[in-house]
Amino acid sequence: MNAMFFRKMSKTEITNWEKGISVGFYTYMTLLFIDYMSTVIFDRQAFTSIIIL
Repeated sequence: MNAMFFRKMSKTEITNWEKGISVGFYTYMTLLFIDYMSTVIFDRQAFTSIIIL
């Protein structure tokens, strides 16, 4: 079914996709951690909800 709309990814594209997913996930988790710690320590958010979402 997917082959109808998208071509098969090359090995390089698959590797880059997996790296991008990892970097994006850990960046998001880091921002959430910083925002949470800011809330706990300073009783205010470091980022607005729109920035994190």
